[in-house]
Amino acid sequence: MLKWLYSTIRKWTINDAHKKLYKKIANCNLDVYNTNTSKEGETLWKKKWSVLDSNISPLSYRIFSEYIGEDINILPCEVCATYIEPILNPIEYRAIYSDKNAFDQLFGIENTCGTILRRINGKYYDSNYNIIENIAESILHILNTGQDKIIVKPSVDSNSGQGVQMLIRKEDKWYTRDKEEPVTVDFINRLGDNLILQPYFEQSDFLKQFNPTSVNTLRIFAYRSVKDGNIYIPNAIIRIGGNGSIIDNAHGGGRFVGLTQDGKTMNTTCDFLGNRKAIHNSIDFSKNQYAVPNYDKVIDFVKEQSKRITQHHLLAWDICLDKNNNPKILEINVYGFGSWLFQFTSGTTFGKYTDEIIDYVKKNKPKFVGYIK
Repeated sequence: MLKWLYSTIRKWTINDAHKKLYKKIANCNLDVYNTNTSKEGETLWKKKWSVLDSNISPLSYRIFSEYIGEDINILPCEVCATYIEPILNPIEYRAIYSDKNAFDQLFGIENTCGTILRRINGKYYDSNYNIIENIAESILHILNTGQDKIIVKPSVDSNSGQGVQMLIRKEDKWYTRDKEEPVTVDFINRLGDNLILQPYFEQSDFLKQFNPTSVNTLRIFAYRSVKDGNIYIPNAIIRIGGNGSIIDNAHGGGRFVGLTQDGKTMNTTCDFLGNRKAIHNSIDFSKNQYAVPNYDKVIDFVKEQSKRITQHHLLAWDICLDKNNNPKILEINVYGFGSWLFQFTSGTTFGKYTDEIIDYVKKNKPKFVGYIK
């Protein structure tokens, strides 16, 4: 009874949240389309996805078909959150991959953006995970990396760039960039028990051209096939921060542009509510197509790193390029991976792998709808 109650409440909560999101998207685009009108192909789409949810809402099809065309593989995001993610990315394995302080151990320090200082469960550690006994005596020495800028962020629960700050050095003293608050041990303690301080990442000229103040990233969706176990790349986009921002997240004022399968930008950008603009930060994507340098190398890198994660099938990587265009891991998302981003830009989330995912989830769907162990 408790499992049934929990699963019912969870499904209702997820569906309600997505209905509100769809309503926001529709209200922002009233001059473009009408979500109250059924669309061609909708009946076939509902038939396909109703094997996972018999009460499926048509809103996701009506919205995303305006961006990528009428395609029965359009993913209903609420179905992904309720059924697909809990089965393909089991909750019991998620925590370690969501902790930025674990990345150097999991993927190798040579493949990440580097670390100056860590705070893990209230304790301080250096970049090699050695505990720091007296942080008050060591803090200035640790921060004096020879750089003038440092990024500090929560290592867990940092959705959409929340809590990310830039520290700047002035005459051997450190301050926050936005409020010019002095950086002390007490200041860092107040930021939380789980933090990571990283050197300011010198990104490639290619990504810097879109916005020099933020570390712009490639969001690359890697899928470990439930059928053959191999890693495939169904979709990718570039995330670009807003002018003056230090984060590239769509919820933080950034925009994103889709990438073709060979790593070239598409002709428009979107925000998180689907508002389309060809021009972002004075760059007109409708007039120029930008090719990601070393894109084949980037894809190979993502596939190799994805092989290290055997428990999950849906991996959304945030990859940055260093000044030599070598890929580095900024973050990995193993839940709430932003399936809607791709359906605003580059195509259906799962693409040609949609049918095998539906079949797998249908066979492995738990007794209680949306129930997570």
